[in-house]
Order: sequence, then structure tokens, then C-alpha cells
Amino acid sequence: MDIDFHFGTIYVLSRWAGFNEENSKIIATSSQFVDDNMDENPIKKLIYTKDAAKYDNDDDIIKRYSGHARWQDLSDEGNKHVWVPYHFLPSLEGNTEEEKLICKKNSTTANELALLISDSTLENNNLFKLGIGLHVYADTWAHQEFSGITDRDNNIIHNIEVIVPEMDELEKNEDGTLSEVLDKVKPLGHGSAVHFPDRPYIKWKSDEKFSEGRANWDEFMEAAQQIYNVLLKYNKGKAEIFSVYQRDVLLDRFKSTMNEDCEQRNEDWMKYVKNPDNYFGITELSDNDKKISYDKNLILDNKDNRINFYKALDEHYNWVKDKLRKAQVSILED
Repeated sequence: MDIDFHFGTIYVLSRWAGFNEENSKIIATSSQFVDDNMDENPIKKLIYTKDAAKYDNDDDIIKRYSGHARWQDLSDEGNKHVWVPYHFLPSLEGNTEEEKLICKKNSTTANELALLISDSTLENNNLFKLGIGLHVYADTWAHQEFSGITDRDNNIIHNIEVIVPEMDELEKNEDGTLSEVLDKVKPLGHGSAVHFPDRPYIKWKSDEKFSEGRANWDEFMEAAQQIYNVLLKYNKGKAEIFSVYQRDVLLDRFKSTMNEDCEQRNEDWMKYVKNPDNYFGITELSDNDKKISYDKNLILDNKDNRINFYKALDEHYNWVKDKLRKAQVSILED
């Protein structure tokens, strides 16, 4: 998934679940910053284990990277420490290590993560932990049936096709060429499917996976419903089904915001949040809602927020590593 879900949708779901504007922004920003928390100097050697690089001497925290620019995948430096714990949560289902590393929606691991992050009695960095966990949880729908390692089973280059919407020939050729290049270089994650799994408005298929077609808007809607219930539980609420209105506006945004540029899709979400007619039906829509925008400096420029984010990021990494160790998968072992 992209910023339009990890920030835009998460913000709306948080407001619907009763979080105020400030806390909703922390949750949504933490969710999106998982993608943007990238190494700015990827040439230097990085250590992702217990001796991971410090952010600075004053913070005294472990700074893990949870995002990669696309071209950084080719180096394989730190790939497994980024993609496995933060974007392709292993289902731990199957017999082989490769099978256990495949990400699946509604897996036991995903459900355990949902229970963990919905516990509001966690330490005081829990809003950051909640946002990080929601990013990982949401990606189990977008990235289902792929794994965060280099593996031939990630290949889906045969008869991959976008069913909806109609694509012009230029875009088809660009995506098809990139798919073939990534396949030959490194079939990691959904690289051979290029952007298709993350775009909410696309229905697509391939011979290897989703041969009957996968409508992303249905997957994203299911993810949104489960995330809404996590947020409600955190706020001591009970699980609820979306109202007809809530479901309609979400489906409208998922299907109608048809732009290849995810930043523009997120801007579209922000436009509808700020709509004076209160398009999303947010209770007590405020001036702060009408000013909402994604700003990673909410984390980076605030020492307490920065410490809490990286502490929560490290805690999540170690939680996943412990799950893998118990399942006899040693990929993240120090």
C-alpha cells in the first residue's frame, strides 16, 4: 500500500474510531513513516542487528531502517531486515522456510499483531507502536502471497494483466518492461508485479497468482474494516461494521482516486478530509482536520516523538524476530 492508505485512510479511520486530531495524526504519520524511514547514505555499511546505528548521541536509541528506495533493493543490503518485518509479515504457515515467509492476510501472525497493537495498556510510546503495527498489518492485504526475500515464487510475469481500469499502451509497456527487468535481477516481494498490488483502484491477475483476478478495492476495504476494529478496541470500543455511508465513501475513494502518483492520491484524500461539507462524516470536524497534511518532521524534529518512534520500531522488529525464531526460521537472527 502507499501513502494514500497508510496516511490518508489511517487518519480517517482513526478519527472515526474516536481519536482526536492530534493523536490521529501521530498514528497516521507513524504508519506512513515506516515507508519513508530510509537510509540516506546506502553506500556505507549498515548493521541492522543489536548493534544497529544510533540516531545521535543524545537520543541513545537504536535506529533501524524500515524503508528502501526501489533501486536500493538491488544491493540486497539490509533487504531482509526491512521487507520481512515491516512490509511482508511472514504467515509462518507451511513446511519450508520459504513457505513460512510468505505474507498472508488473516494469518495467525497477522491476527496476533492486531491483538498486540490494540492493547492500550502498552507503554507510553503506544501511539507510535500502533501506527507502525497498522502499517505492517495493512500490508498483509496488499502484499499477500508474496514474501520479503529473494525467491522464485515471487515471480508472476506470465500473462499479468490489469483488468480495471483500461491502461494505455505506454503504461502497459513501461510496467511490463520493468516487471521483466526486476524478475531477471531480483524477484523480491511483489517487484515482478510492479505497482499493481498497491494501487487501490486496480483489478488485476496473473497466471501464477490471483488467476481469477484480484480487485484491490475489495482487499483494501477488508483491511480498513479490520483496522477500524483494532482502533476501536484500543479506544475501549466494541467491534463495529462500517455504516453504509462509511463504506460508500471509502469505496468511492478507493475506486475513484485513479492516479499513478500515490502522493497525488493522498492529496486527493486530504482534499476530501478538508471538505467543508465533511465528506467523511467526521464527528466534530475541526480546523485542525482542515489543516491536515503528512509531515514526517512530526517525528524527526521532535525528540520525544523520534525516540518513541524508533523504540517502537525496534520493539516490533524484535517481536517478529522472536516469532520467526519460535517457528525455526532464522533469517533475522543476530
